[in-house]
Amino acid sequence: MSTSIISGSISGVPAAALVTCVDSSTHHPGEIDNVIKRAAGNRFHNQLAGTPVVHGQTVVAEGDGTHEGAFENVIFVWDTLSGPLAPIVTAGLNAAADKGFKTVSMPVMRTGDMNGRFEKTTAEVVAQMAAGVAAFR
Repeated sequence: MSTSIISGSISGVPAAALVTCVDSSTHHPGEIDNVIKRAAGNRFHNQLAGTPVVHGQTVVAEGDGTHEGAFENVIFVWDTLSGPLAPIVTAGLNAAADKGFKTVSMPVMRTGDMNGRFEKTTAEVVAQMAAGVAAFR
């Protein structure tokens, strides 16, 4: 496994899946959600409909090859902000591995609408993301 940190729009990063957390609201207001919607409309978010909101549960939303953006699929991890970020990151990576995805992109999580609700600083978010990657099988 190798990791890289890049800057720029995540929609242009080639990946079998984009991994992100999603809160329990029905309107998905986060910036990454807007990026996904600009690339694919609601086709990925619609696949969340009817799935139970369980903290850390993953939903693999499969693409059909017709959307813009370099990612093929989206892995959403339900995040109720009831615990640290590391298990959310690990759950997303494990779901990607379970599907056989070889490449994933992942934005820095909990820095937009979720900012400060559990991790109080950006440094805490980065440490939790690193811990989540380290815990990946």
